[in-house]
Amino acid sequence: MKRLGDTLRAMNKSNILSHALIEAQVFSAWENTVGHIVKENTDPQKLKNGILFVKTKNPSWAHELKALSASIKEKINQAVGTNIVYDIRFLHDSSRAETDVVDQEELSPELDLIKLSIEELRQIDELVYGIEQDDLKYRLKEILIKDKKLNKWRRKTRQS
Repeated sequence: MKRLGDTLRAMNKSNILSHALIEAQVFSAWENTVGHIVKENTDPQKLKNGILFVKTKNPSWAHELKALSASIKEKINQAVGTNIVYDIRFLHDSSRAETDVVDQEELSPELDLIKLSIEELRQIDELVYGIEQDDLKYRLKEILIKDKKLNKWRRKTRQS
């Protein structure tokens, strides 16, 4: 079985993969840091420029968690092993600011229609092989698949 360090070094050749891994680690740390009840009422969406965007089920959760954000941020950075999260922004589902969370390209309904080849899926499986922490492995695989689909979609829209 491959060691996590070997997998990380192989993936670090690309900044996208490096960011995807860090994002997956932050999302995993979120779940372990905030506990079950908070986890069930929140959903980390994106890590962008050191800002962790988290969707909440209602405005009360956003308000309460904002008061705890410094402590949560510190614990996440400790868990990840680096000061990658500088700020946490809590957004309620109906918040118009949510457009900051996800790039407009990522909202494209065409993205779900893009299929990856068996070879592309095999490459992703090879990248995550050996990662023993199941939640980290799952999130990283999700991010890598989404990244490949998004890149295909971008190439397709540039050609149009």
